Amino acid sequence: SGDWTWEGGKHNPNGIPDILDEVKHATDFFIKCARSSNTFYYQVGQGDPDHAQWVTAVKMQTLPVSQGGQPRVVYKNPKDASMASFCGATLALMSRMYKKFDPAYAAQCLTAAKNAYDYAKANPGVAG
Repeated sequence: SGDWTWEGGKHNPNGIPDILDEVKHATDFFIKCARSSNTFYYQVGQGDPDHAQWVTAVKMQTLPVSQGGQPRVVYKNPKDASMASFCGATLALMSRMYKKFDPAYAAQCLTAAKNAYDYAKANPGVAG
C-alpha cells in the first residue's frame, strides 16, 4: 500500500525507535509466557497460514485463524529448554535495549528473562 507507518496509525513519534516498538509487541507476549521459574507457556506456529499474509504481528492477530490469526492453542510447561531459552534471551536483550526508554518495562523484561532461564535450566533438552 505504500503506507509504512505503524499499522497505518500515523502516530506522533514517541522517542522510541520503531524497531523496538515492533519488538515490544512480541516481548509483551513473552512476559506472559515466562510467568515463573516453574511455569512456561508457548504456542506452535502454523506454517501455511502464518506465512500467507505479509503483515505485522499486531495486524495478523485480527485476522481469522485460517490466515494466521487468533485464537491459537496455548500449551503449558513443555519438557524442554528450547522455547524457554530463546524467550529468555530475547527478553534479556530487550531489557538492555529498552532501559533508557522505559526502565520499569526493562526491569519487567529482565525478571521474565530470569524466569525463562530458570525454567530452561530445569528442563534440559529440545522439543521432539
